[in-house]
Amino acid sequence: MKKIVLIAAASAFMFSSSVMAQEASKIKKEKMNVEQRSTKVADRLQQELDLTDEVKAKVKALNVSKFSELKALHDKYGSEIKAHQDQTKAVREQYREALSALLTPEQLEKLKSKAKQRRAVRSDKPVKAVK
Repeated sequence: MKKIVLIAAASAFMFSSSVMAQEASKIKKEKMNVEQRSTKVADRLQQELDLTDEVKAKVKALNVSKFSELKALHDKYGSEIKAHQDQTKAVREQYREALSALLTPEQLEKLKSKAKQRRAVRSDKPVKAVK
């Protein structure tokens, strides 16, 4: 009798956990708008680089500009990456130059170091299949 109850409890647990996992995979992350992304990046940079509030505000404005331009390019060309690849690179390069002008040499070095670490972590992850 104990075995039957134990088996029933174990199977109920396994069934409920698989249902919960399926439900969790159905929930998609809501995309952030330009303002939210800009704030998130500025907050992360402030934490990583010890930015002052004044510099953080300037970084956020730079991010708003960058993300708005990138979104406009994406909206214009859709998923045809080749069509706007050069323009996207130009926007990102312009952002890097403007950001470099705002940061101290120490902060810039720290930013490059963090970026290198993130690239290393990303390169260790398996690449997702392109749809």
